Parts: sequence; structure tokens; C-alpha cells
Amino acid sequence: MQLSLENLFPNIAAVPPVVGIDIGSRAAKGALIYGNALYLTLSYTGVNMQQNAEEVLNDLLTQAGLNRRDVAFLVGTGYGRIAMKFSEFPVQIQTEIFCHALGAHALCPDISTVIDIGGQDSKVIAVGRNGAVMDFVMNDKCAAGTGRFLEKAAEMLSVPLETMGELSLQSTNELIFSSQCIVFAESELISMKARGTSTPDIAAGIHRAVAKRILGLYSRFDNGENVLFTGGVSQNIGMRRALEEVLHCHLAEPRVNAVYAGAIGAAVFAGRFLNSNNFHPDSIEKQAVFSFGEMGQSIERKMTSYIDGSEKRKKIGYLCTYTPMELMHAAGASYMRLLKSGTAEQISSGEQLTRSVYCDFVKSILGAFREKDPLYSSLDGVYNFYTCDCTKRVGEAILAYYKDADTFVLPRYRHNADSYEFLNGEFRFFAETLERLTGNGIEPSKLRESIRLYNSIRAKLREISELRKSDPPLLTGGEFYTLMRGYFYLDPEEYLALCTEALGRLKTREVQASPKTRVFLSGGIHADGDMRLIEVLENELDIVIVAEDHCTGLKSISFDIDENEEPFQALAKGYIDKAPCARMKPLTDSMDFSLRLAKEYRADAVVYSYVKFCPSYGQTKHEFVRRFHDKGYPVLDIGLDYSKNDYGQLRTRLETFITMVKNRGGLHE
Repeated sequence: MQLSLENLFPNIAAVPPVVGIDIGSRAAKGALIYGNALYLTLSYTGVNMQQNAEEVLNDLLTQAGLNRRDVAFLVGTGYGRIAMKFSEFPVQIQTEIFCHALGAHALCPDISTVIDIGGQDSKVIAVGRNGAVMDFVMNDKCAAGTGRFLEKAAEMLSVPLETMGELSLQSTNELIFSSQCIVFAESELISMKARGTSTPDIAAGIHRAVAKRILGLYSRFDNGENVLFTGGVSQNIGMRRALEEVLHCHLAEPRVNAVYAGAIGAAVFAGRFLNSNNFHPDSIEKQAVFSFGEMGQSIERKMTSYIDGSEKRKKIGYLCTYTPMELMHAAGASYMRLLKSGTAEQISSGEQLTRSVYCDFVKSILGAFREKDPLYSSLDGVYNFYTCDCTKRVGEAILAYYKDADTFVLPRYRHNADSYEFLNGEFRFFAETLERLTGNGIEPSKLRESIRLYNSIRAKLREISELRKSDPPLLTGGEFYTLMRGYFYLDPEEYLALCTEALGRLKTREVQASPKTRVFLSGGIHADGDMRLIEVLENELDIVIVAEDHCTGLKSISFDIDENEEPFQALAKGYIDKAPCARMKPLTDSMDFSLRLAKEYRADAVVYSYVKFCPSYGQTKHEFVRRFHDKGYPVLDIGLDYSKNDYGQLRTRLETFITMVKNRGGLHE
């Protein structure tokens, strides 16, 4: 498709050939700006993202009568941007948030708000002068509020997805879907069909349900009157009407199909770079920083693939970081750590299978299985090298009531020949279990590849973490925690690419110098979803978390596996001798590791937190606190559970402690 650039975008100067490619989860879009012409193309996304990008580029060049050597600059964006690689010309990778904002500004210069609904996620973006991103928010629950929600509904209604919008306009009754989860909304849809509800009414109800999810995002910040709807779902006329009705807004009508907004924004981005000596690719952003929201989106996509069945590999859940991911990767499985903090209902339900004196983390896992959590219910097996009796009980209960599960014994003594030999045998038993589950043999060469891959990931994460040693640190503790989530959830190849991108951007990040108290977090696990401690410290008390020793932080990555030794022996030595859990012996090794980190990262104070009734970190807290005090660190120890009604007390304790630390002056000074 060729369009006149002058008529459409009079504010965009003519440039040498620049290309924007937006690889979405459902479609690949391309835009080429050359002279006074804009060329566009679209194709459906396949498995190979680089091949999709090649096809888009070739079609654009054919339309324009150009060769690859003519391309001056290319910007890649979207879900598949990380896989995009070209050697013939300069390439810049940019998040779709910034590209959609720029593209929306190019399409409609007066636009103040962008609603982007794609196949896997949705966003609301506040757009400022010259297409700058002023603020943004994205969906944070499963696939609800996305194109995937509409796609599943179309399948269940047995209607083509392309006709869902038109069909919804025929509705005569307003239906309400009460569930925010795609899985439970399916149950509602089935019930409606059984009651004889008309298909148009159901289709309209589905569109309104998506619009209401967008309303939750849209209402989080002030929006101007000029709103543009972009993304793959923007072509759905029923969705446009539902948004206008629910959001009480009027959606702009661009002269170019808004599905191309991301690709056009990427091309404009490239053009601006070439047209200005003062323009740098990161100048559109407030800071040259990796978008940590991308990590969350990737994790949500993987969880959704488990729930909706699109992940065809065997799906494994594991509990403890002593479970070797290298073996699961070599077996060709898909795997993630069971790390979520539970709701009050799940914790109460999980207690029916344990005791009241078990920690909330254990109750959360069992409660999730007992309450048929869609993610946990999708697993084919659960495995654990247990470090405490509580997690041992989890594995036993899962096997007894819910899933195929196995619990392996982890020796307690480090730097011990008998421990190496025993764990070597346990790892071999685990490998045999994985081979039976997946049907794939674990060849030594494949296992060595997996060891090298995870060594690379851990080294990259340590390099990123060391950016916190500077003053001021180049990233916060909350940001590093967000980055670490991907270590436990994502496929390692994708995760390594994300970490590489993050490191490159963070190194050039400019942080305003302002003295902040440097806090070291010590103690037990920080479950996924329980961010209260980190948020109060960094967002409300204006301190910075410079390091952490827990198993959802540096403790999980502060080791490497010998790549030259026999693989199983190397794994046994590496995992036994890695940065130790407080359950391991001698306990002084764990305390020495924590003190070394606190010193290296120049901490002013220590917050030691643990989940109440934790048999590892609750029982050893006095030893840790005493060692920190002996080295001159002020320490606050806090026992936490996953309830939401202790915020006031938590903040009061933290605020008082931080004030005391500030009054006495920091150690690192």
C-alpha cells in the first residue's frame, strides 16, 4: 500500500528510506517512509519472528522499488522485536509503547490518549507534545481485556472472529459478564448459551466486558478529549462502539488504518533520528531505560499459554531454587517456579491440608491447587528439592490429591564429598523422571548447552545488579525484583535476550543525583504478588534497595556451574555450594554471604524480613540480626504474612526505622 506522505503527515520531513517493523503476537506490520511516500504492509505472525520481519521488509522494498542497501535506518518494535536482527543497516529496538505514541501523533497530531488493544495485552498511553509518552498503564491480569479474550469467545460462539464486531451491533439486550478472568468468563458464556441467549447479545456482552477492563486502565490518569484506538482490535467496529459507550469518549478517525500505528511510529522514530543531529533514539523516553513492563507482559503471555493450552510442551512447576533448571531445559520441558502469594481464600483453603503454624507461602500453593487455580491446574507435574519440612509437605499433598509430583532430598552440608555424591544420584533420578514425563532423552551435549545458557543468564543478571553499587544506583530494588521474576517464569532464550537489552539500556540511564538511604534486604522469600515491603520502602519512604540476599534475588544467581566437568557432577557441586539457604549447614556460610553483599553494595541499613512461621528464616533471624549488629548495621526484622490489613503497622515500623537511620548517618559515607 502506497500513500502520499505530504497529504497525510505534513509535519514529517522527507527522509532517506527508513523502516518501522512492528511484530505483534497476531500480525506483523511494516511502514517505509521514502521521499514523499509512505508504504505499508501487513502479514500474519508465524512462529519465526525473524522470518516475519524479513517478509515484511521485502514487501516494503518491493513496493518502493528499493534494495536493502538503500535502507538508512530501521526501528523494530512489538512482541517479536527482540528476535529482529539485520546486518545490512543500522537497527534500533524500541518498545511498542513509545512507537504507538509516536505513530498516533503522526496520524493525529492533536491526540492526547492512545488505547492500544492487541492480541495479548492492552495499554492506555498519555501522549504529549511531539508524540512523547507522558504516562502509561497496561493490563495486569491474564488475557482479559485483550484480543485473546475476543478470540476465545468467537471460538465458543462458532463465529468468525472478523464478524464478532458486526454481530455485536445486532444486540437488543445488554448482558453483563461478571468475571475478570477469561477462563471463568467462558463458563458464563456456556451458561448463557444453555439458557438460549442470542449470539448477538452474548457478543455485545463480551465487547462490553473488554471495554470495562480498559476503563479500569483509562481512569487511572487524566485523559484529554482526543483519543485514538490502535492495535489489532482497533478494526473491530463492535469494540469501537463499546469503548465509546463505556469510556464516554469519541474515538478519532485517522486517515490511515490505526493497526499500522506502531509500525508508522517506528518509522517516524527512525526518520527523526536521521533528521536531527541532536536527536538520539532514547530521547523520546523520559530515561534511557529498559521497559520493565515488557517483562511482565512476557510472563503473562506464558501463563496464558499454560491456561489456554497453546503451550504444547510438558508443563512443570517447581518450588525451590535448588531444583536444577538446566535439567528441565535439557529435557525439552516448559517450566516455572510456583512463586505466587495467595489470596485470603487460597491461604484459608490451603490450611485445610496443612496446619495453622505453616507459613502463608506454603498455604498459598496448596490453596491454589485446592481452589483449582487455572495456572496451577494446567501443570503436568510438580517437582521439588526441598529445603524445609513445609515444602516437603507441599509436594506430598500435591501428589496425594492433585498432580503427579515428586520430592527429592537435598543434603544439608555444603563443601562435602558425600553431599556431592548423594545429590548427583538425586539429580540422575530427577533426569529419569523428566525423561519419562517428556519422552525426551537428556543427552550430555544438550545438558552442557543448558548449563552454558544458564551460566550466561546468571552472569548477565549479576552484571545488571552491580549497577546498583553506584551512587546513585542505576536501578531500584523493585526494578531488579521485576527483572528477577522472569528468571523463574520465562524460557531462558527469551529471558537472556530481555536481560541483554535491559543491561544495554540501563548502562546509559541517567539518574538524578539525590542522597538516599541505601537499604539491604535480607531474609526469606519474597513471593510474586507481595510487593508491600518494597513499595513502602522505595515508593513512600524514598529510600533505595541496593541488594538482597533472599532466594528471589541475588541468592538464586550468585553461582555458576563448571562447564568442563561431567555435567551431573558439576550440577551437584554447583547447587550444593551455591549461595546457601539458611537451612544449609554451616549457617555461618549463609550469614557470611549476606554480610559480604551488604558491604559490597555499601548498605546503610538492613531490613530482615521473613514469612511468619518460616522454619528456616524465622528460627534463624536472631543469628542474622546479631551478626549484622556486630558489623555496625542497624537492623529491623519484620515477620510478614500475605494479609492486606497490616499496611498501617508495616509503614509505621519502617518509617520509624528509616528516620532513625537517617538521623545517625549512613555507613557507606
